[in-house]
Amino acid sequence: HMPARNYKGIDARRDHGMKVPRPDLTTALGTPDACSGCHADKPAAWSAAAAERWYGAPATDPMPAAVAIAGAWARAPGAGDALVAISRDTARPGIVRATALTLMPQNPTRYTVSAIQVAVGDRDPLIRRAAAEQIEMLDPAMRAPLALPLLLDSVRTVRLAALPALAGLPDSAWTDTQRDAFARVLAEYRASQLFNADRPESWANLGNLDARLGEVTAAEGEFARAVRLQPQFVPAYMQLAELYRTSGREASADSVLRLGLERVPANTDLQYQLGLSLIRQGRKADALPLLKAAAESGNSHYAYVYGVALFDGGQSALAVTTLRKALAATPDDRELLYGLASIAAAAGQREVALGAARRLAALDPGNEEVQRFLAQLEGGAGPPP
Repeated sequence: HMPARNYKGIDARRDHGMKVPRPDLTTALGTPDACSGCHADKPAAWSAAAAERWYGAPATDPMPAAVAIAGAWARAPGAGDALVAISRDTARPGIVRATALTLMPQNPTRYTVSAIQVAVGDRDPLIRRAAAEQIEMLDPAMRAPLALPLLLDSVRTVRLAALPALAGLPDSAWTDTQRDAFARVLAEYRASQLFNADRPESWANLGNLDARLGEVTAAEGEFARAVRLQPQFVPAYMQLAELYRTSGREASADSVLRLGLERVPANTDLQYQLGLSLIRQGRKADALPLLKAAAESGNSHYAYVYGVALFDGGQSALAVTTLRKALAATPDDRELLYGLASIAAAAGQREVALGAARRLAALDPGNEEVQRFLAQLEGGAGPPP
């Protein structure tokens, strides 16, 4: 019931969840289970069949958390609704419900916002903290009403998690009590990061906070310090480059990304960001090799951007090929489907466009924009501008 697995590649640690072994999930999802740990000479299907003979078919209602989480990672149809259901199921462990909340931004549904609103007031601090971390994804007008009460939470990690959603928002409508609470938690946050000042992550966190607050000079120094502490810490290069971009210093963004690639060669995230920087500089031909390398990492968004860049550069056929290849790995990715439908339609590949658009409409039947897009293609019109 407590199989050991190597933790961070260093030492074996046992799972402290006393869960019922589910070899059927090993068969379906590839997850480890205690049965297969002992009966290593037998396939997982053998263990699953034995368990079903002894105990009957495993329960499927409510949905096992592993199924929902695997679906969320794959952005499978229905994953968002499953996450909402898990987040609201108080019979489940808090850590499972909190995990469901953290996966909602990648799997949004019409119920996502209400799930976050409910979770903000949950009794379990794990749930409140996870909800606080998702508030930043919401419309700015919704952030303050949800995050401000959490600044007074009795649990410090909840207070700190609520802070980023408020940083940079106008405070003219806040009460004096709310401004005082924000100032106290801001000081708490800085102190918590400085406690680990030997770590580049702490300085990057401070840089992100100050960037939101409009303290550009302070943020620049904090990101630079993170780079000095750990020259292989990729996020600091990317965050510093973004700071330069948003402050109108594209040449500086280019330079810091190239420095990152010198120190961490072939890093796909840095290649992608440098490719975008080159596009912003009008150097589209120089950007394409970098975007191609990033897309080949398997990141679906990077593949989408590379496909769009190819299309913009007049390489429509290669753009369609690129997007179709990426979709073979992630067939339900909505961004890739929309990109393929749009570009294939513009390139005159109507059947390819219709196939992608129909799949997209089936995945998102409530999306009126998608349904209009499909209707335009079926009616013989081109893609929307």
